[in-house]
Amino acid sequence: EHLRGVGWGYTRQRSPGGVPRRRLFMETQAVDARSAASCSDGTSSALHEVASESQLGQNGRLLVQAGGGRYIALIAHRGDVHAIDATCYHMGGPLLHAEIEDCGPFGPCVVCPWHRYQISLRSGDSLYQNMSGTVCSKGLKQRVHEVVRRDGKILVRIAHSDKIESDNYAFKTPPPSSGGLAAPPQRRSGEVLRAGAAGVRRPARLTAGAAGDVAKSMCGADGRAPWARPSMPPPPPSAGSRLGAAITAGVPAAGGAAGAASAGSTSTPPPLLAGWSRHAVRSRAEVGRGSVRLTLQGPLPGSTRALEWTCGSHALVRLEGGEGGEQPYTPYQRAGGAFEGTFELVVKAYPQGALSPRIAALHPGDSLLVRGPVGGAARLAPAVHAVGFVAGGTGITPMLQVIYSLVRSRSALPRLRLLCFNRRAEDILVADELAELSAAHPEQLRVFHSLSDPPAAWSGGRGRPSKEMLQARLPPPAPHVRVLWCGPPAFNSTVRELLGELGYADGMLHEFS
Repeated sequence: EHLRGVGWGYTRQRSPGGVPRRRLFMETQAVDARSAASCSDGTSSALHEVASESQLGQNGRLLVQAGGGRYIALIAHRGDVHAIDATCYHMGGPLLHAEIEDCGPFGPCVVCPWHRYQISLRSGDSLYQNMSGTVCSKGLKQRVHEVVRRDGKILVRIAHSDKIESDNYAFKTPPPSSGGLAAPPQRRSGEVLRAGAAGVRRPARLTAGAAGDVAKSMCGADGRAPWARPSMPPPPPSAGSRLGAAITAGVPAAGGAAGAASAGSTSTPPPLLAGWSRHAVRSRAEVGRGSVRLTLQGPLPGSTRALEWTCGSHALVRLEGGEGGEQPYTPYQRAGGAFEGTFELVVKAYPQGALSPRIAALHPGDSLLVRGPVGGAARLAPAVHAVGFVAGGTGITPMLQVIYSLVRSRSALPRLRLLCFNRRAEDILVADELAELSAAHPEQLRVFHSLSDPPAAWSGGRGRPSKEMLQARLPPPAPHVRVLWCGPPAFNSTVRELLGELGYADGMLHEFS
């Protein structure tokens, strides 16, 4: 039999002690394996009927199996249906929950919810944007399959070629969007550099702890591949969430029709699963083009481990009803009595995103589910007397988390040098906060902005990161200096190369990736 129409659901069971509990189960519809054409040698000429058009439903996503048990994500987008191996080639992320972005000549691409890898739905190429803004390919990484639509049925022709990376996960059950973690990993590896000859990057001599972190990162941060972890269901849906209107035309409000119908409901919210917490939106502010800052009520999740929210830790965020899956964001807590008992979440709304426009559309009174802390670097030791930060776009958020933690925890701040890179002036995020921080700590904190497409009257920096720009504005290499950076993949690669050329030694550097 063929396995078709796989989806996540809940069932109530009783534990041996008689206590009700929720348990994740997979609803499956077993049907006869049928093909419009078959070959005895199993070549790609076989068409496998995997679903009907109606099974795609309103969200246009469906997990199916074909070709001897291969897990495939069917994704409908702008009138087309795409079939792609359901598990990301990199570390097993669930592509069924991915956002979709337009990647120029490569067409629509999915963005893995775990590590933001971009993969073309047309070709399976893994994509990145170079520093000139051109979308480039890393090569074929994810297998995509031909889709034939006939008489209301969806048929898939399995692609056959030499082995590619997504084959490693293709026959393993994909995880739910949370990754199936019983508890979020507490470490997240950055990349440690070793300075060598100019322009040359060499493998770092890692300490035992750092080496362990890198090894764990390659397996999925907790030392086990994501598909091998114990299952953990996403939070149950809620009918009582009131959600704001969508900010992008054509994107439904986060609560959908059901949410609108239940607005103002006083029903008790559903119980939370272990590790998740519910936070009401206290205020909302526009903080850059297509970006908002949500102030959420309550302490950062896992307040008993507050010290772990100090150096780039991120949180998994989802809506009450689970629409759009979940995404990692880096929250931070502002300093000062006015912000006591709250934390901030900066969200850039991507027009074709499955989740980000819905989160950005929330207004005071709505709520989010948050889980963390996940990852981050080691806390800065008291002996560190100078820190450099290099942020590209939304990469500013882990920097703010670190800076605010230093403001709260140290009576005397180290020298802080923050370099922010954006395309246009309107793309600069949380400019109000950066100005306030600079004014409050004029000697310790200096902020430098550089634009790649500046207006004529712009008085700040011009261009993308360069060796000269970093050398002039970052603290020079020294035993008690640290440099942290975060941005898009191409930005991170450039900064990594430049810092290696500038002579920063082992242990001075951390990349938030």
